[in-house]
Amino acid sequence: MSTPPKSTSPTKLIRGPRQVWEALTTEPLATPFSIFFGSRIALYALVLFFVGFFPGKPDEKPGFIEAFSQWDGAWYLSIATDGYRWPGSPEVQSNVVFFPLYPLLGRIAGWLAGDAQWGLFIVSNISFAVYLYFLYRLACEDLDQPSASRAVLYVAIFPLSFIFSCLYSESTSFAFTVAAFYYARLGKWHLAIPLAVLTTLTRLAGLAILVPLVYEYFRQKGPRPQALLLALIPGGTAGFALYMWMLTGSPLAFASTQKAWFRRFTLPWQTLSMGFERVHWPIGHYVTAIAIVDFASIVLFLGLTLLAFKYLPAAYWLYCIPILFLALSTTIDPTKAPPTGSIPRFLLALFPCFMVLGKMGRNRYLDQALRATFAILLGVISIYFFSHFWVV
Repeated sequence: MSTPPKSTSPTKLIRGPRQVWEALTTEPLATPFSIFFGSRIALYALVLFFVGFFPGKPDEKPGFIEAFSQWDGAWYLSIATDGYRWPGSPEVQSNVVFFPLYPLLGRIAGWLAGDAQWGLFIVSNISFAVYLYFLYRLACEDLDQPSASRAVLYVAIFPLSFIFSCLYSESTSFAFTVAAFYYARLGKWHLAIPLAVLTTLTRLAGLAILVPLVYEYFRQKGPRPQALLLALIPGGTAGFALYMWMLTGSPLAFASTQKAWFRRFTLPWQTLSMGFERVHWPIGHYVTAIAIVDFASIVLFLGLTLLAFKYLPAAYWLYCIPILFLALSTTIDPTKAPPTGSIPRFLLALFPCFMVLGKMGRNRYLDQALRATFAILLGVISIYFFSHFWVV
């Protein structure tokens, strides 16, 4: 294993602009934050100057913050501004399906920024920077510095990475998840466990962190009474379930209300079959393109998860397996929307796959191909999304 140079400690008290600049230009901050700023500035410029040229009409070009607030972003904004509202039936779409920590942080940031919408945007982007930082540190621990740099870059330019700057909870959830993983791998359980609890308060898929952390704890320390503290990890989801019980009368209202979005349980191999079928159906270029993005994402992450067995310690694939199962176990009614809709976004949680890519990228031809392919697709898909076309 190799670790990044330790010329500057990220925990050292920073007293002024000069110290801030020195911290940002030395490791371990320099690489993840330079990638963060470079990728986000390019994305912001795309929204400011290019969205509206294609494919939408000029008079339909959204404002900057509105471009990042579409689809699920509107639901998170409703929670941040007005709290949870229960319409009385799981058959009706409502914001109870969305976990509370991200909109709560957005509300707090909104008090400082003067607007909840901007508050959520700030939380998403700061969370993404934190996610890249901890992914870099984690990959340096278990791989090496060049692999870590490539892993962080691949995340930032992945074709769906615009999601991390939108009013979505992904970046916040992944920041807590990877930070918890990092401290668990270092044996700093007083930090790993609270961060894991916050993960389970941000997204239901955050529960996937329980199994690898239990494994990692017993690998490091063996059975001991303190291991019972790991039982606190699902506490975030349990607390939200308790609140749902009080609000709706059902502790699992956040799950049962998914039916209002026409989601249903399917076996993973059935999801794969449906995704493959939609690629070949003559249903129009736009919907076919969505089907291709969905199916290609599923195949990519499945393949990288298999490679995680070879390249990464067991804790990583113990995390990947439940994420894959959760993502591939729900589909949308195909008469209402593409059945594999949103699955690529769910699969973004598989941060170990980017670590695998980072290791594979030592082949410079593969590295160059990935950079070019990801960047081009990110630009094209982002323009569609910000022009209010459903993408993922």
